[in-house]
Amino acid sequence: MAKTSGPITICVINLKGGVGKSTISALLCRHAYYTKDLDVLAVDLDPQANLSQALMRESYNEFLSEKRPSIAEVFSGYRPPSATKKGSATLSSDEVVQTISEDEKTSLQIIPSRFDFSDNLTNAIRPDPKVLARFLAGEFSKKDLIVIDCAPTESILTQAA
Repeated sequence: MAKTSGPITICVINLKGGVGKSTISALLCRHAYYTKDLDVLAVDLDPQANLSQALMRESYNEFLSEKRPSIAEVFSGYRPPSATKKGSATLSSDEVVQTISEDEKTSLQIIPSRFDFSDNLTNAIRPDPKVLARFLAGEFSKKDLIVIDCAPTESILTQAA
């Protein structure tokens, strides 16, 4: 595959729930990484977090219990205080991205979602739909493929995708 000036970005969107958006996203990510040897980033914009659970499997429960940053913090722009860090701070991509698999040239990574994602957005003053594009434009511009799994709603999330 010839490298373009940036990653190919695929948004899996359908306003009906239960049609297989997360399944298609997970299969596409796995196929691109394991079969096509592409450098892949998955972004879970669905508060149900099905893509995160599908790709992370057992490590998803650990991710939740350790209260690691997720897509919610990408939209809010900061890392909240935790048991180990007392104050809030600017979020770095290293903190929010979870690596599923990697080799010397490529990786399969995800920016996971949590079940409280929609609550965080509801409580936000007015989330900026361009925050995701700005976050992805930096370090992730070298990826081959970005797959964004969207929620089945017309919202700030679908605008951001």
